[in-house]
Amino acid sequence: MDTLVDIASFYNFLPTASLILRPDEPRFTIEAVNDAFLAGTGTTRSYLIGQGFFEAFPPDNEDDGSRTMNIRNAFTYVLQHKKPHRIKKHRYDLSLSEDNPIVARYWSVDTYPLLNDDETVQYIVQGSVDITALHIAEIELRQKHQQLKLSNELYAYVNKATNDVIYDWDIENDHIGWGDAFFRLFGYEEVANFPLSKWSSLVHPADVTLLEKDLHEALLDSSQNNWKAAYRLKRLNGDYAYVEENGYIIRNEVNQAVRMIGVLRDVTESTQYVRQIEAQNIQLKEIAWTQAHLVRAPVARIMGLINLFNEPETEECTRSRLLSCLNKSAADLDCIIREIVAKSEADNFDGKSSN
Repeated sequence: MDTLVDIASFYNFLPTASLILRPDEPRFTIEAVNDAFLAGTGTTRSYLIGQGFFEAFPPDNEDDGSRTMNIRNAFTYVLQHKKPHRIKKHRYDLSLSEDNPIVARYWSVDTYPLLNDDETVQYIVQGSVDITALHIAEIELRQKHQQLKLSNELYAYVNKATNDVIYDWDIENDHIGWGDAFFRLFGYEEVANFPLSKWSSLVHPADVTLLEKDLHEALLDSSQNNWKAAYRLKRLNGDYAYVEENGYIIRNEVNQAVRMIGVLRDVTESTQYVRQIEAQNIQLKEIAWTQAHLVRAPVARIMGLINLFNEPETEECTRSRLLSCLNKSAADLDCIIREIVAKSEADNFDGKSSN
């Protein structure tokens, strides 16, 4: 294979866009070009053959001269060192036809020498692979990574700021990953392994059996993707917090539960407030009953005694006895009122959680 025709015929079958150039620095005349190059660049042989490389491919509008210099340096390197040279990513903007606008194109460019028997450079061969799609994919991937990074940072900040505990339960590996709020609200230290059994051990003994049964049934039911529960969970100091949990069950292709993500909310204050209101309502009902029954008796006696006292026919000695009875009824009424006040003051609600 010692003629240009033989070399060009060989390269014409290559899928890589290729040019064969004379080593006539600085012109680097184009001697041959394969079909893949013509298809990839939208050019013709009649236009390219015989032109200097930089005449056929002058700097584009976006080139400040550095891109052209990179190609020229590649040719010079091959001539001087007689070794291949690679540019991993080279931008040269092209239009595939006169009807299409010029667009940014990116190429992986390999340049290598074809040597004579005396080790002099006979031709320079340049092969270019269009990596524009790969370049765009890399940009999109970096953007997605950046978005993911920002999302993770936002998640971390929200996790630190909220009192809602976010969790991720890896069912297959039996590990619950808790958000920062869990350790902040419940006082525990983060550990490498947090199995479901450890969570169960923190649930109030009165709640755990029914809770585990309900969770197990939800995981086995392939039609279920959501799980809700309200129960008491132990803090590090021994107190129990009232919590509400909302979980989303993730299933595999055969509908087996493999993961559950969700939110655990500490509702201790609101639960205790509701219970306090309920207790106060009971107290008010008791007071109302007391007023309706116990207070009514001495009040009725007082009213009856006053009516008798005001009767004209009532003798003076009788009035004296009526005053004595009236005084006793008033004392009875005062005693009942004092008992009501004492009961109201004794029934204070400090809002502590029930264990």
